[in-house]
Amino acid sequence: MRTSKSDIIKYVFAVFVIILAVVTYFVYQKSTNKKVGVVQEKTKETYNIVKELRVGVAEFDSMNPLLSNNKNIQSISKLIFDSLITLDENYNFNYNLATEISKTNNTEYIIKLKDNVSWHTGDAFTSNDVKFTIDTLKKLKSLYSENVKNVGNVEIIDEHTLKITLTKQIPFFEYNLTFPIMSENYYKGEDFSKTTKNSNPPGTGMYRIDTIEKNIIKLVKNTSYWNKEKKNVIIEKIEVKLYSDMGDLYNAFKNGNVDMVDTNLQSIKNYIGTLGYTAASYATKEFDYMVFNCNSDAFSDKGARKAINYAINKDSIIKSIYGDNYRVSTFPLDYGCWVYNSSGVKKVYSEDEAKKILEQNGWKYSSRKLEKKYKW
Repeated sequence: MRTSKSDIIKYVFAVFVIILAVVTYFVYQKSTNKKVGVVQEKTKETYNIVKELRVGVAEFDSMNPLLSNNKNIQSISKLIFDSLITLDENYNFNYNLATEISKTNNTEYIIKLKDNVSWHTGDAFTSNDVKFTIDTLKKLKSLYSENVKNVGNVEIIDEHTLKITLTKQIPFFEYNLTFPIMSENYYKGEDFSKTTKNSNPPGTGMYRIDTIEKNIIKLVKNTSYWNKEKKNVIIEKIEVKLYSDMGDLYNAFKNGNVDMVDTNLQSIKNYIGTLGYTAASYATKEFDYMVFNCNSDAFSDKGARKAINYAINKDSIIKSIYGDNYRVSTFPLDYGCWVYNSSGVKKVYSEDEAKKILEQNGWKYSSRKLEKKYKW
């Protein structure tokens, strides 16, 4: 994008990472009956551990995570359905249903699976389920179809080992294996997209669907969950309460009918107010940015670009225009990525530092403009 000198001051040479505002409720609930739980040192009041949680979802479509386009359902489905691998907050790779992924050549991967995993129906989890899921995704227009579009073939080696062959080399292909795995046996003989069995699909996760009532889906802890580290989670039951639109959901939250709501609406406080709840925000992968034409004389100079970074008060712009709903970033993943070096470009606003960098790089202020003489 070409930018004139007069426009430079108006824009931010940085990445604005979108914040999803408002989430989460409380961990402890005051009790006057049972005297168990955590005692606060100052007040000596006794609290019970909350074992049930009510989560609100608007515009529900399907409980099948391969078919749902609802962001909130996708988040909830991670409690019900496991994937081969997971990524932590710093995008580190962690095994989940897989125990080992070996790259035998540029396009072939051998995957070994856990052998102690069962579906909520009691069926054993096997390689057939992984193959079924990949083959199904390749036929669907799913949020996860992109993850497997370059998979040419899936070969079953044994009950807990399979080989994936790609149509071309994909760097770090393992990071695509984050899609939820579905049960082949459950969907056998069914039209995957249209079957009524999609109302209550089984997973292998720490929660299972217990009952489905009018506008309420109840989840309970999976007592046979394979992951021993997560088996002792505090929350015993989760109620997923369904609403026709976000307006109804916000009203339910204000009236105390749901405990938690997840939204990316910037003006959320206009709907739910500012009191009576705890808000948490987290950075997403979405960001806005501007790019300078580095082929121009001015912006081909690294020093000039660095000076612009210091010369613009990015925090002030975000506060005045976006109402503090964005964050300043110098890298798309600097709010959680192991490859990011936080000691790199600084986000500090400093006109003096900008002037110093320009002077060090041969720029001079003359006749109300900055100039640099080049040696030819």
